[in-house]
Amino acid sequence: MEKILIVEDEWIIAEQLLVTLKDLGYNVVKHVPTGEEALKLIEEEEINIVLMDIHLAGEKDGVKTAQEIQDAYEDQITIIYLTQARDNLNLNRMIQTQPENYLPKPVDPNSLDVALRIAIKKMENRAIPREPKPIVSDDDPLLKESFFFTNADTEIRINIEDIFWIMSSGSYCEIVTENKIYTPAVNLRTLREKANQPNLVRIHRQYVVNVEKIIAFDGNTVLVEMPKANPRVKNNTNQEYKRIPIGRTYGKDFFDRFNRMR
Repeated sequence: MEKILIVEDEWIIAEQLLVTLKDLGYNVVKHVPTGEEALKLIEEEEINIVLMDIHLAGEKDGVKTAQEIQDAYEDQITIIYLTQARDNLNLNRMIQTQPENYLPKPVDPNSLDVALRIAIKKMENRAIPREPKPIVSDDDPLLKESFFFTNADTEIRINIEDIFWIMSSGSYCEIVTENKIYTPAVNLRTLREKANQPNLVRIHRQYVVNVEKIIAFDGNTVLVEMPKANPRVKNNTNQEYKRIPIGRTYGKDFFDRFNRMR
């Protein structure tokens, strides 16, 4: 069942929404009053839908928070705005973040239910991830084995075989290799298109892993080798692997890939 997060700084309204959603049968993780708390929770929980007020406590308003969510997680998290705002400035800002819907306050429970049902149906239709189209030719061995990204006006080449995993961190990514961690200022989708190689598989909205570095996996988790020579990779447990969750959206494609390899 899809997990819903409410981002609303008025406690009474947030509690009313939570009760309404639970009465309608939806799975609400919790409600938080700030964009900062929402972003932190999304990193920890696999949130699918965010009900977002515009005017929030904290430094980030709802539109800024929604934009950061979209930049980091693309279409894996659905945004539905709940707000009293009627001015063109805020409406135009909301539209730029490409939300699923916009519901005026006070929120009508029937309208909310319909908006959520439509959003969930669209999410189900795109549940099987599509691999990006190849951007390199079959007769170009250099680009098939590596890719380039820009860092401070310098083009840096990374060999595919050196990558252990790639993690999304908002508007940039962390590429973990044997000796270094690279942090290109691109989101995971853009980087995945650049590094369009069959060995790099997306298993979670925050993670791409190199299948050659996988030690084992079960229905929920992948164990990936730890780069022993990289001092920046935290390994407080002294384990020889990193445990990475398999996202529900990407699980079927991942398991099908390995079934074809048997």
